[in-house]
Amino acid sequence: MAARQEHTSGTYFFAGGGTAGHVNPALAVAGALRELDPQAQIKFLVTAEGLEKDLVCEAGYESLEIKAAPLSKKPKDWPTFINRNWHGFRKAKQALAEANAKVALGTGGFVSVPLIVAASRSGVPSILHEQNALPGKSNRFLARYSDEVALSFPGTEKYFKARPGLEFSFTGNPVKPAFYNNDRATARTQLGIDQDQLLIVGVGGSLGAKSLNEAVQGLASCPQWSRFLAEHPNVKIVLSAGKVNKRFIQAELSCPQIEIYDYLDTGLWLPAADLLVGRASGGFLAEAAVVGRPSILVPFPQAANDHQSYNAKVFVEQGASILLTDRELNSDLLLGTLSELLSDPERLEKMGQEAASLGRKDAAMAIAKLILKLADKKRG
Repeated sequence: MAARQEHTSGTYFFAGGGTAGHVNPALAVAGALRELDPQAQIKFLVTAEGLEKDLVCEAGYESLEIKAAPLSKKPKDWPTFINRNWHGFRKAKQALAEANAKVALGTGGFVSVPLIVAASRSGVPSILHEQNALPGKSNRFLARYSDEVALSFPGTEKYFKARPGLEFSFTGNPVKPAFYNNDRATARTQLGIDQDQLLIVGVGGSLGAKSLNEAVQGLASCPQWSRFLAEHPNVKIVLSAGKVNKRFIQAELSCPQIEIYDYLDTGLWLPAADLLVGRASGGFLAEAAVVGRPSILVPFPQAANDHQSYNAKVFVEQGASILLTDRELNSDLLLGTLSELLSDPERLEKMGQEAASLGRKDAAMAIAKLILKLADKKRG
């Protein structure tokens, strides 16, 4: 309690949007900040069409709607870009002044741009959080206006343009509190899964991953499937296929060892798993690291600037993951890779340990402490 009293409560502005990967870390940090300072007022800047608007509302935080737009490569779109961001900047600047804001936090996405630029012009300290090994365009642009950048991957600072006064901290990427409360045994009990079952969990994101879905769908048709089951009779493969692909996969799949869902609660299924298969988003890798699970990674090839390949490279080089490209992925390759890993328990255990070394369970709290450090610096 004494630590909480060291800080003068005030108003903090957060912005991050476009994908859940930008919004969820901001929400996790907001929760940690409230733990450190229960009187803190937290306001999110959101866009009318952005995913962040609904997520912030569901979490119970106050939001302020502003205009913002990403930079387009098409010259005909530039007037809209300038107009929307100018209006967003003015509204953000006014809100910061009226609230006598302490600190601004941007977690990526173009909605962060008006807030961080307005904070810079208003003398309000600001911090960026970067979820990926290769920074996004918005954060690379905004670093020139910020005081600190919180990194999810060691070494990411090399992609930012250095300048006097800009500091970097490796904080990790915040994940949902559920990941801290569920160990393997507890999660399996809640899911009704035997403790001795060999559980493989595939996650393709909210919309699913077509290549992963098709590879899992075809596993039972592989020539080596019977041999695989003979070697691993207690195996269970569970896939989060996304709402788009669920129906046609389930219609053609009849294999008791494989279960397909449109959505999985990763806060339960990942801690319960022995091996993970998925894309290489910053969020998924942060979750894999927190639960300390080995993984097979299939980066999404259309990700902006191919940042998922950069994310995957960090885990592969650490020995925490195996990389398969989206182009080469098929049922035979996936089954062969699964067989190789499941036949070597010592390797799986070592990979899980290496994954755990890349994560920080205190990521949200670490960023919240950086925010309060900046607030105290401003006060001083």
